[in-house]
Amino acid sequence: NNEWLYTARVDWNISDKHKIFGRYEMDRGSQPTSTSFVSPEFNTTSVQPSYDGQLNDTYSFSPQITNQFIFSADWYTAYFGPANVASTLAALPVYLQLQDGGTNSGTWGAVGLNPAFPQGRNETLYQFVDDLTVVKGNHTFRFGYNFRRADLSDFDSQSNEYGSYTFNKLGDFATGTLPGDGSSSYSQAFPTQRTASVALYNLGAYLQDEYQALPNLKLTIAARFDRNGNPLCNNNCFALYNGV
Repeated sequence: NNEWLYTARVDWNISDKHKIFGRYEMDRGSQPTSTSFVSPEFNTTSVQPSYDGQLNDTYSFSPQITNQFIFSADWYTAYFGPANVASTLAALPVYLQLQDGGTNSGTWGAVGLNPAFPQGRNETLYQFVDDLTVVKGNHTFRFGYNFRRADLSDFDSQSNEYGSYTFNKLGDFATGTLPGDGSSSYSQAFPTQRTASVALYNLGAYLQDEYQALPNLKLTIAARFDRNGNPLCNNNCFALYNGV
């Protein structure tokens, strides 16, 4: 495993009324997912860099009116698979697994691109938040909204795209017979979409009134409205039910 992290923050007090701060973070690292005893070509790793940042802008129009705006964004990838798929397939174009087929259900050996890989996802997330506070007499009014969107690229459908053999008896392997006497098998996925590009969003707004009725009594009334958008696939990866 290896990983390193970098963070930075900048504060800028433009005036007594106007203040800004920004933050940035970068996280880079990788981990060995599985190690082949045959060749490094068949190793699988997970590379998961991430980057995120935030900008806060606070402005006081007067002692009674203040607004805060926030923008933040994040991007990361979580890939699981060989470092170079083409190189792995050049070494062996399929996955080959030998099992004893007996009560021990042991695996004698396996070589090639593991059918569980490649898999993983890329995600982009960003949001806007704005809050306005107005003090008027014994009332403190607050108004605000937030918008958040996530764009997700999921490539789990690429698992077993290149095929895998499982031989449960050496005799089946020697003769190349499927299913043979040991229920040996071959499987392969044929995805119509190798990557699913999905988008989601959330939109919310609120208003609130805090009333200081007495020095020791405060009344608060608020209302909030939210809408969660239906997931959207940008490359027609959803199956539609047609009533048949």
